[in-house]
Amino acid sequence: TKRIKSHMSQEGVEVNTKKNELRELLDRYFKVTITDGRKFEGRFVCFDKEKNIILSHCVEERMFKIKTKNGDFIEKEESKMLNLVLLPSKHIVKVELREMVCKIKA
Repeated sequence: TKRIKSHMSQEGVEVNTKKNELRELLDRYFKVTITDGRKFEGRFVCFDKEKNIILSHCVEERMFKIKTKNGDFIEKEESKMLNLVLLPSKHIVKVELREMVCKIKA
C-alpha cells in the first residue's frame, strides 16, 4: 500500500507541476501558424481537451498574391484585428511564445 501511495503522490506532484507551467503561460502572447499559412498572434487564454488553442486580442495575418498588369505576381500581407479566436489543433502547425516589445520613440 505504501508503494501505491508514493506513486500517487509523485503523479500528483507531476500534474501540479504541469498545471503551474500552464498557469505561467496564461496571458502571455503566442503566435500560431495554421496549415493554410495564416498566422494568429494574441493573448493565450486556454486550450481544451482536444488541444484547441483559444487566443484573445488576436491579429490574423495572411499573405496573398496579386497579379500585376504585366503578368507578374507580388505578395501582399493583410492583417485583421479579431477578438476571441479558437484555433483547431488539427490545423495548428507551429506555436511560438512572443514577448511583447514596446517601442518608445525618443
